[in-house]
Amino acid sequence: MTHQLRRVSHQSHWENRLLVVPLLIGSLKVVFALTIFYLPGKAHEPWNFYGIKMPLDWLYLFAAWDSGFYHAIAANWYPSVLNVLWAYFPLYPASMRLVGLFGLDLWLAGFLMVEIAGFASILVFQKVASMYVNKAEALSVTILYFLLPPVFVFTTVSYTESLFLLLSLLTWYSHIKGREASCAVLASLTVLTRAYGLLILIPIGYDFIRFKQFKNLGFLLFPFVAFVAWLSYGFLKTGSFLAPFSAQSYWNTATVNQIRDSVSSFMMHGDPGSLYFLFQFQHLVVLGILFLGLIAFLCIRTWNLDRSLGVYSCTFLLVIGFLAATLVQTFVSLPRFLSLIFPVGMSFRIGKRWLFRMTLGLFVSLDLLAWWMFLFTDKFH
Repeated sequence: MTHQLRRVSHQSHWENRLLVVPLLIGSLKVVFALTIFYLPGKAHEPWNFYGIKMPLDWLYLFAAWDSGFYHAIAANWYPSVLNVLWAYFPLYPASMRLVGLFGLDLWLAGFLMVEIAGFASILVFQKVASMYVNKAEALSVTILYFLLPPVFVFTTVSYTESLFLLLSLLTWYSHIKGREASCAVLASLTVLTRAYGLLILIPIGYDFIRFKQFKNLGFLLFPFVAFVAWLSYGFLKTGSFLAPFSAQSYWNTATVNQIRDSVSSFMMHGDPGSLYFLFQFQHLVVLGILFLGLIAFLCIRTWNLDRSLGVYSCTFLLVIGFLAATLVQTFVSLPRFLSLIFPVGMSFRIGKRWLFRMTLGLFVSLDLLAWWMFLFTDKFH
C-alpha cells in the first residue's frame, strides 16, 4: 500500500510539472508581445499586412504574411478559379470559419485556435518525450524545442504550424498506444492541415511491417482518401486536379526565376560570374545551411531514440530539403518547415548544465528577434 501511494504521489507530481513548461513559455510570449507592442522607435506597423484594420490593436502582433490568406479563405472560402489561396490546405481556415459562425471575429478565432493548439502541443510533446527519455530530460528537451526560434514564433502567430504539430504528435501518440483507428483519423486531419502530413504515414507503415501487423496497413488508406478527396474538391472547383500544387507558381517571382537561372547557368556552363546575383542572399543562405545542419544532426540522433522516429525524421528532412533546393521559393521558409520534425526536439538533449543554460539564453534572445523579424522584415516567414 505504501509503495502504491508513493507511485501515485510520484505520478501526480509529474502530471503537475507538465503544466510548468507551457505556462513558462506562454508567459514569455506575453512578455515579448508587450515588448514589441510598446517598443519605442517603431517606424511603422507591419508593412506586409494588407492594410487591414484589426478588431483589437494588438492582434497584428500575431498575424502577418500567410495569415492574411488563411483569413481570406475563412471569410470567403476557396474561389472557383485557380489562385494562390489553393496552395493552403483547408483544416485551419475551415476551423476558423466554423468558430466564426458563433459570432467571434475571424482574426480573433484564428488567434485563439493557434494559442490553444500551441499550448496543447507542448503538453502532448512532453507526454510523448517521456516515453523515450526520463522525466527530467523530457522537461529539458521540451523547453529547448519550444524555444527554438522557428517553433517559438510559428506556434504563436496565425499559421498552421501549431495545429499541424499538435495533430502530428497526437497521431504518433495514438499509434504508440495501439489506438490505430484514432491514429488514422488524426493522420487524416494532419494531412488536411499541410500536404506533407502524409509523411507521418511512413514511420507508422514501417512499424506495421516491422512488427508484422499487416492487417493494420488498411488504416493508412484513410489519410490517403482524405488527401485525394481534397484534390478532387479542388478539381471540381478549378478544373485542376493538382490545384494545391499548381497554385505554388504564385511564388515564382522574377527574383526566384533569376536565382534559378543563375544556378542553372553555373551548373551547365561552370561560369562563376553567374552566381554574383546570389551574393545579396549570402546571409540568408548561411543561416539556412547552419539551421539545416543542426536539424540534420538531430535527425540522425533520433535513430538512438526509436528507429521509426529516425525514419520519419530523415524522410522529412530529405523531402523538405529537396523541395527547398528545387523550388527555391521555399528556401526562406526552410527553418519553419524543418522545425515541424517533432522527433528532433526529443533528441535535443544537452548533458552539461552550463551549456544548457547558455543555449537557453541564446534561444530566448533569438526568439524576440525572430518575432520582430517576422513582423517587420521579409527575411523570416
